[in-house]
Amino acid sequence: MDSKKIFEILELLQELSTGKEVILADYAAQKEVSVRTIRRYFEDIRSFFGKECLIQTARGSYSSINKEFFTNALLPSVEDKIEIEHLIDLLHIINPGFTNELPSMHRKVDNKIQKELTQVLLIKGSPSETLPSQETFDTLKKAIKGRRYCDIVYEKELLSDVRPLKIIYCKGNWSLAILHEHEPKNSGFRYIRVGFIDSIVLHAKTFNKDAYAENFVCNAQSFFEGYKIPSYEAIVAIAPHVEKFFRQKSFSRTQKILDTLPNGWIKVSYQITSNDFLLMLARRWFPDMIILEPKEARDEMETMIQKYQDNKNDFFDEL
Repeated sequence: MDSKKIFEILELLQELSTGKEVILADYAAQKEVSVRTIRRYFEDIRSFFGKECLIQTARGSYSSINKEFFTNALLPSVEDKIEIEHLIDLLHIINPGFTNELPSMHRKVDNKIQKELTQVLLIKGSPSETLPSQETFDTLKKAIKGRRYCDIVYEKELLSDVRPLKIIYCKGNWSLAILHEHEPKNSGFRYIRVGFIDSIVLHAKTFNKDAYAENFVCNAQSFFEGYKIPSYEAIVAIAPHVEKFFRQKSFSRTQKILDTLPNGWIKVSYQITSNDFLLMLARRWFPDMIILEPKEARDEMETMIQKYQDNKNDFFDEL
């Protein structure tokens, strides 16, 4: 059924829900369609709602068996309305401004809903990067859906025979999860920023679905998790005044608050697959988090701090 026919049938149902008697010739002339077309629409309505839903008069006109029949059948229930309201609220939260793309008749209704929502709720998110080109998105979608190998020029670097897995939107940025046989690190798994892709060439050659890879992408908590790498324990110490944040929110599924150290700091452990996750966390909570184990991660953090000091000294020396 094409969209034009759907809308015409919905208009006919709306007319019937008012309780009016629909005279075929008059209604057909009003809608600028043939009487035969309107008669077919009535047959479609009967086949869907049942023959008893319509009353046909001796003059050949039609009316609903009662005024509320089609209204009750078409309108959502109270429970459905509540779910729809929750969905609209959620859309406003995760995608502000999405209604700008809707037709004006829908925007009028949504503006009222949005105004009511903003009276009690304000969402602050990360600034979004410049949206990548639609051509890039379309090519990636075609590659992912068709599981087609592709060559990607990424920041002037050619990545050949790439298997694209999923486009990910996270914290205002668009990323692409890929498997790249020529990538020596992380078992060939890598995230690249869609906005930094220079060009894409699709191959006719396809690859099989990799259930492990897709499951990894969907369940990874951050971009710092190692792919097909055994986990190991990391231990940090956090200052007493930030302990409440770690008890209120777990920064990893494996987070465990262990015990209190002699100086009052709290010991916390994680099972990680990459030091990068630990370094990200330590930078976020600097100076209120100290890496205890592994030593390699602690040394990397100290190198970062020393680099910061060197950069700062160079900056002020120039002044």
